[in-house]
Amino acid sequence: MSQYSKKKIDEALQLLESAAKDKKDDLKGYIGERYRHIRSVFKPEGQSAIAQSTHELKNRVKKLEESWNKGRERTQNFLETTNKNVHEKPLQYIGGAAVTSFVLGLMFRQRKGDQL
Repeated sequence: MSQYSKKKIDEALQLLESAAKDKKDDLKGYIGERYRHIRSVFKPEGQSAIAQSTHELKNRVKKLEESWNKGRERTQNFLETTNKNVHEKPLQYIGGAAVTSFVLGLMFRQRKGDQL
């Protein structure tokens, strides 16, 4: 290989190295800005964000459990009241069920010539 070729190859390698160093700094800055929120999770202040999220999640689960229990209690009260009323006034409920069934039967009846 000639002296001239070796010199050109060395110059090209130096040019590539300097370009790589310049781009390395640019790339670090770009990644640092774009993914800053991910980096914050791994820092101590990010840990407090995780703790805060966990605390909020626990509060929401607690509220959900309270709502579930309230709904269950209301349903239980409704069923007990309905059961009591049916036993006290059975004819009214039997009559109401008969009238409701009759009306629904009229609404959904099929005539002999009707197709589904």
